[in-house]
Amino acid sequence: MDLDIESRSDLTQIIDALGEKVVVLHSGRVRGKHRVSLELGGPLSLERNDLTPDRCILAFSKLIERLPAPARRAWDRASLRRFNVGFQVSGGSAPDAFVAHLGAATVKRVTDLNGEITMTIYPV
Repeated sequence: MDLDIESRSDLTQIIDALGEKVVVLHSGRVRGKHRVSLELGGPLSLERNDLTPDRCILAFSKLIERLPAPARRAWDRASLRRFNVGFQVSGGSAPDAFVAHLGAATVKRVTDLNGEITMTIYPV
């Protein structure tokens, strides 16, 4: 699961505040805007098999809610705050149906953070 943030303002305060709790997948300018893509890191790492999309989003939400004031202002100024849940699906081994559960509390937290949730399917 990635957290994508885009803003006209610099986003380094967010990256610095989150520190080793995240892995920075991308940080730079895209079409004139500052863009950051993050993944959970450290003890929250996605290498743990027990992290469902719901738990990943909750973990990221908690990190954002606890940002210090300057980093939180940078978050609030962002034009894009996307919690992007990705799934790898192989054509030959894909099940007939796939279900990913997001609880109401998770969706509410993302809404309270003025975020959005996206699901991306990656063919393997």
